[in-house]
Amino acid sequence: MIIEAGMKLFASKGYNTTSVQEIADECHMSKGAFYLYFKSKEALLISILHYYYDKVFTRIHEVQTEGGTPKEAYRKQLTVYYDNILQQKDFIKMQLSDRALPLNEETQQLAKQIRLATIQLHIDNIKQVYGDAAIPYMADLCFDD
Repeated sequence: MIIEAGMKLFASKGYNTTSVQEIADECHMSKGAFYLYFKSKEALLISILHYYYDKVFTRIHEVQTEGGTPKEAYRKQLTVYYDNILQQKDFIKMQLSDRALPLNEETQQLAKQIRLATIQLHIDNIKQVYGDAAIPYMADLCFDD
């Protein structure tokens, strides 16, 4: 409940302009009760990012095992991935905006893990679909900001 409320408020107002009190109010709890679950707004953000991306990648892996050709499986995975982007576009825009998220080691490490998992997903699927012929082009997936 707190995660979903935080996600909603961060998406609509932005991380920096959302207060812990607003999150607590959205959850019909006291600010003190919020701190029983999360030590800070930043800790909530980390939990939200884990929750969201775990949910997306779990669904992507589920459709991978539904059968069909590798090409069909990859198409289904891309559909899940982009449907989630469309459903959570405000939350994702908030993540991408300049200075929207705290740039501490934990958020940077999590962002790196998510980026690497996404790249690996594409590499694995492209290799399954196109075989060794695609290997020379794999480096194109590995780009940096």
